[in-house]
Order: sequence, then structure tokens, then C-alpha cells
Amino acid sequence: MLYWDEDGNVKGVLHDWDTAVYKHMVRDNTTVVNHRTGTSPFMAIDLISPDRPAAPRHAFRHELESIFYILVWAALHYDLTKKENASKVFSCVRPEFSELCDIWIKPLWILFKHSRTQSNLAQAQASLLDLDWDEDKFLDERINFETFTAAIGEKLT
Repeated sequence: MLYWDEDGNVKGVLHDWDTAVYKHMVRDNTTVVNHRTGTSPFMAIDLISPDRPAAPRHAFRHELESIFYILVWAALHYDLTKKENASKVFSCVRPEFSELCDIWIKPLWILFKHSRTQSNLAQAQASLLDLDWDEDKFLDERINFETFTAAIGEKLT
């Protein structure tokens, strides 16, 4: 699916329909896919970690994490004025992305970092107390559409 502006320039591309489902058919925060899909640099850490099962459960939070990585990549690589890659990838966020960095990337980084830190602490406590531990459930409760939109200052409609 493409969106063209008035001058005929592509403004957005939506793809990856292989894992799409109708909204009314969604039963929980998982997809029906039973294999790893995606572009490695943008995939959620849970999905590419060597410590995870070969086919981990693919949750909605994984898609949200991917969006975060794409935002960071774009802010570091893309020069909107020249429409080409910036030469110094990690030197700094491009000036035209500074507002996006402040209102989206930094708050989302905090959400993901804080959730993983909490998960590590909770897992250590569960291990110490010999309790069952469900990392997926723990992270699903902390990284979801509601917390993602709240982090960027948006309200659910």
C-alpha cells in the first residue's frame, strides 16, 4: 500500500502483509506466525536473541519495538534535505529529526530500556525465590499499544 502526495512522491509504504490479520479476529497480542520474520537490524531483541527458542511467540510488542528501531535508524541515516544517507551514521541525530528524537525516540527508548531492566530484576527475584517466571507475560504487560502511545504523548482513540 502506497501513499502519494500531490506531487506524485511516495510518502509511505505499508507492507509485510504475510502476518496481517483483521482487527476483529485478534484474540490476544500475538500473531499466527510460527517462525522468525523481519529484517534483523529492526527486529525485537526477544526474536533474535540466541537464548530464545527457535520459533518464539511473536507478540504485538515486538512490532512496537521494531518501529522504535526504524525511527532511530531513520534519524541517524536519512538526510531529508538531500534525500540520501547521511555520511556519519552514529555521530548524532540529524537536525531535521531532533524534534522526533525528543518526542518519540527518547521516550520510547526509556519505555523499552525501563521494561527490560524491570524484567531482569523481576527474573532475578523469581529465581532467588524459586518462583515461576514468564518473561513474555511480564513484558507484554509493560510494552503494548497503550504504553507505546502514552510514551509518545498520544491518546488512544
